[in-house]
Amino acid sequence: QEYITDGQECITDKQEGITDGQEGITDGQEGITDGQDGITDEQEYITDGQECITDKQEGITDGQEGITDGQEGITDKQEGITDGQKRITDGQERITDGQEYITDGQECITDKQEG
Repeated sequence: QEYITDGQECITDKQEGITDGQEGITDGQEGITDGQDGITDEQEYITDGQECITDKQEGITDGQEGITDGQEGITDKQEGITDGQKRITDGQERITDGQEYITDGQECITDKQEG
């Protein structure tokens, strides 16, 4: 009977050992799942980081295009100023020509009167 009792206790111990082993396997599987979730999270962080870099690069490109547009605008303004200065010069020359015509006309009138 003692052998039977010892045997039964041994069987009980073995069953507890099997249960412990199964719990260990379950814990291991949960650990693997947690690890996989962690990898997925890290991959999402990398993707987010790459998208952020892309956004920054697009922002830099937009800024550079804005600078180029600004420089073109300055060039256009400078050309406009140059054109305006030419028009002023042309106008001044026309005024001078007109004054000469008036002087010539007055001289012609004087000549006629003298005649």
